Amino acid sequence: DLLNELQVRREKRFLIVSHGDICRILINSLLDRALNSFQKILIEPGSHSLLMTERDGDLNSATLAYLNRIPIARPTTDAKKFQLGGE
Repeated sequence: DLLNELQVRREKRFLIVSHGDICRILINSLLDRALNSFQKILIEPGSHSLLMTERDGDLNSATLAYLNRIPIARPTTDAKKFQLGGE
């Protein structure tokens, strides 16, 4: 399964990009929840989530560090250039 495959590649990071339902199924599976509960997980468009996995002997575990984080873009230009009237 995916969790075992990720554990084989320990100490490496993975970026998995997909649409909402696939992300829900993956997160649901890594958290060892019943398959029919994946639709209870809300995935926002354009967001990213972080799952951390670890192995202790024969036991694999995953921790959901955050879900649906959406980065806030920084302005790329000086805002004063666009002020109306005065300085």
